[in-house]
Amino acid sequence: MAQLKEEFPRLRLLLIGPPAEKSFLSFLKKLIKELRLEERVVFLDYVAELYSLLPSLDILLVPSRQESFGRVIIEAMAVGVPVVAFRQGGVEEIIRDAHNGCLAEDFSPEILAEKVKILLHDPFLAAKFIIEGFHTVQSKYNLQEQAQKLERLLDQWLVRKS
Repeated sequence: MAQLKEEFPRLRLLLIGPPAEKSFLSFLKKLIKELRLEERVVFLDYVAELYSLLPSLDILLVPSRQESFGRVIIEAMAVGVPVVAFRQGGVEEIIRDAHNGCLAEDFSPEILAEKVKILLHDPFLAAKFIIEGFHTVQSKYNLQEQAQKLERLLDQWLVRKS
């Protein structure tokens, strides 16, 4: 945010959910004050229906260093929100860099800021990520298709057991 505030004066950062450690929240609030970002950063506690909040976002930024699956990424793609995340864990199974989202190679705020900046400057790329992200959700994470895959696996398992 600090790297983008001058170039994008209307940019806001919404931090959703409590951090795992309360000391980290104190650290974040202190850092935000030092960087003079109080007017640009909003903290939201736990959001029960996160899915309903996602469409109001321009970009979903997932700065997690460890993400086993990334359900919020799939939810964002399903409602047409482009995603920027670190390349790690389950995120790589969902996002194909420069195809349906942006992946940052290194765990650095500067690299994440650069990826966000690219999307903010290129609405056509953001639109591509929205379309391809939605296609990814429909083709890989469709509930009916997943149920059919599970049914086929169970059928195979039952055939082997008989």
